[in-house]
Amino acid sequence: MFKKFFSAVLLAAVLIFSANNFANAANDYRDERDFRGKADFYIVVNCNEWVSLRYAPNVNSERLTKIPLGTKVLAADMNPRNGFIAVHYNGFKGYVLEEYLKFYSMS
Repeated sequence: MFKKFFSAVLLAAVLIFSANNFANAANDYRDERDFRGKADFYIVVNCNEWVSLRYAPNVNSERLTKIPLGTKVLAADMNPRNGFIAVHYNGFKGYVLEEYLKFYSMS
């Protein structure tokens, strides 16, 4: 009986935690469809294979993922911070060093 109760409580906690994280991520992420045909992009350049998408605008920040050379990423903010540009890529919002990005506008 105790095992079933504990399992149910644990499952409920995991579901609530997951739902909250999903809601926060959904608020932070906008994809190309939000721009109704007008969007600003960057293309990954000046690297051998890939660049790091960082959680925060500094080189010591956690890497969220790698973005391959030649990939188009959606601009999240046009103003560099600490030498980094905020971008959206594959469901992530993060920062890439400006020197690895070439501006490309659809506007």
